[in-house]
Amino acid sequence: MTKWLKTHIAEDGGFSLTEIVMVTMLMSVILAAAYLALQTVNRTSDGMMARSQAQDSGQVAIERMTREIRQAQTITDASTGKVWRMASASATSISFWADINHDGFLDRVTYTLSGGQVTRKVAVATKPYPGPNDFGADSAPSVITAVDPSLTSMFTLLNKDGNTTTDISDAPLTAVTAVKVSMRTLGTSGNQSISVDFPPAYAQVRSFGPGIVPWN
Repeated sequence: MTKWLKTHIAEDGGFSLTEIVMVTMLMSVILAAAYLALQTVNRTSDGMMARSQAQDSGQVAIERMTREIRQAQTITDASTGKVWRMASASATSISFWADINHDGFLDRVTYTLSGGQVTRKVAVATKPYPGPNDFGADSAPSVITAVDPSLTSMFTLLNKDGNTTTDISDAPLTAVTAVKVSMRTLGTSGNQSISVDFPPAYAQVRSFGPGIVPWN
């Protein structure tokens, strides 16, 4: 009976076991190639989206920081008579006073690089002509952009001669007059993460004076 079936299947044009195995193997190869092609397309798409995200968020962050730093103003400590250009500054954090809302009242603005993020917080003055300590509590930090974890230094203070300085007082020669902002953002989409390096951005603080020639 089995011999009869095999003979008639062959006579009727049916597939042999070898042909079925070959077709199955060919289909497996085609499906594997299609899957790899789809994976490549997805990786490329995710990479493009991650790069776009990193570029866009980094550009917005740089523009916001430099715009607000340019508005920074000096504050006088009434108890000592000393004039301060910034509240504090380091490679990873900068805090300054500026009328960011253009309402005639100063705010203390702080940008911080930490944990792969740049955050921003604001404290409002408690009196019309505040001293360094006349500000309320900081707002909750808001994330400005994600950065590459390898970015460990973001702010560099420069004096009127373009030299690096750490002087945030109103000293005539060494005081900060500009801030260099370094940025390396990180964008993520799917399984792809892309870092984007930006050229250094310089924020010249025009409100600092008197008698100081702004660095440029």
